[in-house]
Amino acid sequence: MKPFRFRLQSLLSLREREERKALEAFAAALREAELSESRLRATQTRINDHWNAAAETLRSGCAPAELQSWQSFGQILVREEARLRAAAVTASEAASLARRALMAARQRREVVEALKTRHRETHERESLHEEQMLLDDIAQRSRKPAFGGFEVAVLETP
Repeated sequence: MKPFRFRLQSLLSLREREERKALEAFAAALREAELSESRLRATQTRINDHWNAAAETLRSGCAPAELQSWQSFGQILVREEARLRAAAVTASEAASLARRALMAARQRREVVEALKTRHRETHERESLHEEQMLLDDIAQRSRKPAFGGFEVAVLETP
């Protein structure tokens, strides 16, 4: 039986490499999206803490200049939050695109793998058929008379 050889093995290797790269890109995009979300939550916490401290300072009494300072810094934090929110949305969209690219790469690889499986099954069927034909041929030969179709006479002695 001849060994199985898949002629598209190099294409399968290429598809596997593409899928690995897509998986790595997806993982990186996912990490970036999570990092962006984390930064956004940290900034939101910082904004809440800032306004709580500003309210406490205002209750205890403060100069108008100090109040202006609290408001200015609060506005800076709000702008930073808006920037981080946009970055989080962009990172989330990039992760979604990377996931779709990964799924497409996986499908392309699976198509070639399915083809390989079909070819292997066909090869195994053909090999089994050839082996069966060889066994049948051997069995046929063993049933034929030994001397080219002539019967051998057996002499009996008295």
